[in-house]
Amino acid sequence: MHRRRATASFFAPIRTALSLALGLAVVASPAGAQDVFRAATGGTELVHDKARLPDGSWFEIARPVPEARRARVEAILAREAAKYPPGFLAGIGLRAVGVFSGLASTQNDGFHTWDESLGGYLYYGLWNGRDAVMVAWYSDAQVVLTFHHEVFHHIDSVVRGAFQKGAFHSDDARFARAVSGEEPYEPAVIEPALLKRLRALSGRKRLADAVSDYCTKNPGEDQAETARWFMTNLAGGLVQAADAPELPGSQRILHLLEAYRSAAPAGGRVFDANVLARVALGDPIAPETVVRTVRRVDPSTDPVERHLKPKGEFVVRGKEGPDGVNRTLQADILAVPTLVRTAPDPRESSRHALTLLERYEAYIASRWSVSESTRAVFERVRVELIALTSGVRLETKRNRHSDKVDEAIADPRLRAVIHGVQPATVRLTRENSGGSGVVISERGRVLTAGHVAPTLGARLTAELPDGRRFEAVAIAVDLHLDLALLQLTLPRGTRLVAASIADTAPALGDRVVTIGQPGSTTPDGEQTGYPSFHVSVGKLRKFAKNRLGGQALGGTGHDAWTYWGHSGAPLFNDRGHIVALHNSWDSTTTMRHAVTWEAITYFLKQQ
Repeated sequence: MHRRRATASFFAPIRTALSLALGLAVVASPAGAQDVFRAATGGTELVHDKARLPDGSWFEIARPVPEARRARVEAILAREAAKYPPGFLAGIGLRAVGVFSGLASTQNDGFHTWDESLGGYLYYGLWNGRDAVMVAWYSDAQVVLTFHHEVFHHIDSVVRGAFQKGAFHSDDARFARAVSGEEPYEPAVIEPALLKRLRALSGRKRLADAVSDYCTKNPGEDQAETARWFMTNLAGGLVQAADAPELPGSQRILHLLEAYRSAAPAGGRVFDANVLARVALGDPIAPETVVRTVRRVDPSTDPVERHLKPKGEFVVRGKEGPDGVNRTLQADILAVPTLVRTAPDPRESSRHALTLLERYEAYIASRWSVSESTRAVFERVRVELIALTSGVRLETKRNRHSDKVDEAIADPRLRAVIHGVQPATVRLTRENSGGSGVVISERGRVLTAGHVAPTLGARLTAELPDGRRFEAVAIAVDLHLDLALLQLTLPRGTRLVAASIADTAPALGDRVVTIGQPGSTTPDGEQTGYPSFHVSVGKLRKFAKNRLGGQALGGTGHDAWTYWGHSGAPLFNDRGHIVALHNSWDSTTTMRHAVTWEAITYFLKQQ
């Protein structure tokens, strides 16, 4: 039987769909499948000649695909390459993919059989251990599985877009702990609307445990086998990773998701469960899903570096006066924040300046004494730089509750950050009840717990730390997530200090600070003596399996001190960003609970 030659009619619909998904112009040329593959990957070459592959210990036998059949397999691989974020594969250093009609070797690893027609032990694919893979095309279904298997070997050796020689085995122990249940991954967090559609699409197919016997060879092969199953069963794999994390197969998938995330190039697109959900559903990948990266400051152009180290070494200008103070030195230090603001990227320059100031102060102390007033200048400048680094407003105007920040927080950097957001915290009162909240918009939007303002239109009084009071009205309530959004009635032109929601979810063990309103009386009416705008420090201790589930007992466990009236109090991270919202506690364990970051971001997106 003759196989009909694939023509433009075969892969034109595939190329068109891929081009639309990737935002590319549709190429009319019959040779366009290679172009689409190159565009989808960001520049990875698809080749049919072993000589065109980068150096590697390739199989001795690599039969080329007949020219008459190449268009078909190119179209298949172009379709599969589009399952990864645009530019991802080239961005992680995968230079080439070779595709052949047969692969064989005279060496056997114990898992392969002799093939007389090839004259060797038959193989399906190979990664060269650095920057390229080769795959055999024995059938349309098989070549897809092999492609994702070999590509994952490369992903497994990449960290933030850079190939690292020892990375391939560095996660094996973590993989084993996850699969055994000793240290399982949390369930995949997928946007509710996407997850609902995935459930309808996924059917009943699940990966209960290992994919095949080949997984017993080593952890790397186990992960690659999981990858080839997962990338060809995206909807079902994502659903079980979200809904059934207890399965060993789900833990394998969750490990893959972590590998994809950590391999994503710095400055490239995020590669997470939500991206793959959109691929599975045929939705376009949002262009704004990019990884935020920290750029290194160039010492030769950084204004602070040139100011303190004009010739590559620290310089101390001026001399001590009769009072033992070098005022020229102090002026040089005080100039640093102004110089930072002139840098191309002030936030990154600020981070660099903080490190530089630490070294500068140590340099001075190793040669001379540092006066108390000069130390105070260093501290003042650090506070200002920390505010720039954290992206929070530096609030220099203190209020009657500011001292509580100083008393509760010993770390000067964290103290400076929290001083910047403390003015955004709110005391809420309503008839005989009350709660806490936080301003999240300069125009007076306040986030609080749903049970503090349980009905639309509920009216409360909001008090800020500086004593100002405003009327607040509930404009959105979700009792399932225990969240409410209030609008303050502000005089024309009034702008408030606002806190920001964190860009990313917090991790177990993260330090948090909460500022809330412990009630002045107990539920039995006894006086507590607790002051308002109370500040406490703690850590995140646990997360619920489903972070978007009901939040009556918040899905984030923490140990920062709270009391009746703290409901709605923000939990700030070290950058002064909101990572959770306190709402409850478990009387059986004394664990405090807060509405999760995932629930907060989902709730706010709906408004």
